[in-house]
Amino acid sequence: MIITFYSYKGGVGRTQLLANLAAYYCFYENKKILLIDWDLEAPGLHFYFAKDTLQNKGLIELFSDYCDLMSARLGGSIPENEIQARFKDNLAQYIVSNVTQSKEGRIDLMTAGFYDDNYTKLTNNFDWVRFYENLDGGFFIELLKTYLKDLDYDYIFIDSRTGVSDYSGICNVQIPDANVLVVAPTRQNVQGSLRVARTISEAPYIVQHQRRFPIIFPILSRLDPLDDHQKAKWIKGFREDFNMVITQLLRLGTLNGQITPSNLATGIENYISDTMLEYKTDLSYGEQLLFSNEQAKMEKTTLAYQITRIAYWINCYAPHPNVALLPFDIAKPAGVMRFDAIKQRFERWTKANPDGRNLFNYAVFLHEEGRYDLALKQYLLAKNYISAPEQTMKLNNNLALIYKNQQQYDKAQILFEAILHTHPQNADVWFNVADVWWEQGNVTKANECYTHALECYQAQTLTLTIQQKIAQTYLNQAACYMQLEEWDKAETACIAALEQYRQLPNPSKEALRKLEDNLAITLLQQKKYAETLQYGETLSKYAVALNKQINSYDPDFYIARAKRLNEQEEYEAVIRECNEVLLLDPHNTEAYCNRGLAYNGLKQYDKAIADYNKAIALDPNNVKAYNNRGNVYHDLKQYDKAIADYNKAIALDPNNVKVYNNRGNVYHDLKQYDKAIADYNKAIELDPNFAYTYGNRGTAYNELKQYDKAITDYTKAIALDPNNANAYGNRGLAYNGLKQYDKAIVAYNKAIALDPNNANAYNNRGNAYNELKQYDKAIADYNKAIELDPNYVYTYYNRGLAYHNLEEHPQAIADYKKALSLLPPTDSYYPIIQKNLQEAQFLLNKP
Repeated sequence: MIITFYSYKGGVGRTQLLANLAAYYCFYENKKILLIDWDLEAPGLHFYFAKDTLQNKGLIELFSDYCDLMSARLGGSIPENEIQARFKDNLAQYIVSNVTQSKEGRIDLMTAGFYDDNYTKLTNNFDWVRFYENLDGGFFIELLKTYLKDLDYDYIFIDSRTGVSDYSGICNVQIPDANVLVVAPTRQNVQGSLRVARTISEAPYIVQHQRRFPIIFPILSRLDPLDDHQKAKWIKGFREDFNMVITQLLRLGTLNGQITPSNLATGIENYISDTMLEYKTDLSYGEQLLFSNEQAKMEKTTLAYQITRIAYWINCYAPHPNVALLPFDIAKPAGVMRFDAIKQRFERWTKANPDGRNLFNYAVFLHEEGRYDLALKQYLLAKNYISAPEQTMKLNNNLALIYKNQQQYDKAQILFEAILHTHPQNADVWFNVADVWWEQGNVTKANECYTHALECYQAQTLTLTIQQKIAQTYLNQAACYMQLEEWDKAETACIAALEQYRQLPNPSKEALRKLEDNLAITLLQQKKYAETLQYGETLSKYAVALNKQINSYDPDFYIARAKRLNEQEEYEAVIRECNEVLLLDPHNTEAYCNRGLAYNGLKQYDKAIADYNKAIALDPNNVKAYNNRGNVYHDLKQYDKAIADYNKAIALDPNNVKVYNNRGNVYHDLKQYDKAIADYNKAIELDPNFAYTYGNRGTAYNELKQYDKAITDYTKAIALDPNNANAYGNRGLAYNGLKQYDKAIVAYNKAIALDPNNANAYNNRGNAYNELKQYDKAIADYNKAIELDPNYVYTYYNRGLAYHNLEEHPQAIADYKKALSLLPPTDSYYPIIQKNLQEAQFLLNKP
């Protein structure tokens, strides 16, 4: 049996575990072990056997010799018998024999390589991609695996490197029969090891049955024996995280039959307590073996005892050629062996051993293969031998599932209810009996049973499997409420199911689609159009088609969709939606207002104003139309018309926060800062949590050079909206005004972190560096601002000043000229830049 030992990170005790397991097998079970040091970047396995220096070819030379052989043929094929003659019959030259031995057992070692000055170069230069893609390396690995198994060893242990490498697939997927994943109590170790376990289980090599099935032993290591709280916490987390991995391991069964389908939960607890490893300080120094020729009795609290328990679990899965496989062992990998061959093996076994467990396992195999008539016959035979309550419950449950599949609902219901009489907390049975009621058309009873199932599932420890079952139960319950036309309850169940499914690592796409379909139906039936559209594109698209079926035509749905699309700046789509509404309802003011917003977004201002005019003509009291038209006039710098519209909107709705804020923005642009601040004050009075108004009022205070007040407002805006990049950038301007340049730079740093494409923030941070005479940093920021906005005229001027201060006059002159080319001569800065240009030219030409 070939076993790879892997850890996602180093320092978790992987190599120590491997070496000590080998020593245990050698000294206590007289086994022959081959160790392979595949940790090429950090080899060290030999130190455990007092072999500080080894002058022997190893793994890297084995692969290099193969590559040399293949390369010499210049792409020509090499017969398998020639490779066999070259390597199978000469593997001994790559192996150090008897690094330690007992009376009958021994340990041999294939080192990572010949540890001389050339080793590092050889490992670093080895091209694994070329080995696989050009030199048929995958085929050689398959041959090597058979060569190793033909050697006289009971076990072959591979010490794999940490992390992910070019050859990690060889160690973890292609070559081993089993994997030991050593996991330290940190999240990165746990999550990394889980990803590796998933990679192994889902690898095409395994899925395509080139390796029979993945045996994965997760081992929790380095637990602190002195901290019971942390120890219990990590054991609990390990049990939850690796529940599926350990369950899969236990379902493969063992040769001595101690794991059955009915006691998996107990098996998981036993496995974890048997295999977890505590941290021992005295073993953290040097490379120590815990086993020797002097066999001694071991206390259960020792690390040596724990290693013997790990060996026990490995033994349960090791091949024993003279012992027939138990039915449970061969029930799962039916894809590898033909059904008839497995069936014959079961029949031979049950004939020789006609007890309840064997008959039950045979029935489970037939059941999972979909051979329901044959399974039913075997379950009924097994019933004659089974009397234990738990076994009886499991058998009755499976029988009921068969009857349910065969639509014999009365028989199924009787068996399910008999189980619930003695096991009222069995969530799976409640779920199954709910399905039976559903199939018989009794939706109310089905819904009651799904409710019981949910209560029972939610009372259990939340694992991935339980979470999946909770999600499915909510989905089914939603279907019941929909049948009963209780749409609000159906909505609640759909949303709960969505929340559960979206937390799963690989949610079923089919289940998600069905949930979104059902949620769309429930929301549309309640005319909750805005909610319908908030759940994402898939649901929105489905709702568009579904709305026509349910309501034929409902303009409110299309208006809600137009609002959503406006938020997403999908202006052309908004116009199409509104056109469809107006075609059927030419007097719909909401459609005109939303289309006006879209035209405004496209800068088609005349069309936007025309739509708002139409909305106002249809509804002279339409506050939204006046406000939105005022925004268009503001963009067109027609300030008098904008103020007139805002005044009308305020007269109609004196408590409209947004209108006060917008009118304040117009006054700000007119430099009437007192009026702007008065409007901002009113908006804040009406809504103290309107973040944008604080930012706008802060900008007005900045213009009035009331920097302390500005900073207070920007700080409030940031507290209300921590991702407001403009508020950070403007607070930097206020600190600049107070000449607190270090604080200004901190503010600009935050603005840039939130919005890396903010040219203003780079320009303004450059100005702060300029004031601090850190001209190189200032120029770097100006360069970035110009990269983001090549027509940013004042940045050219500011960069020119920085070059001027550095006496780099040619660069300063170029920047001043560029700024003048972008500025109209009427701009107030034009004569200032002209003066600086003349000064720079004078200094450049000064003798």
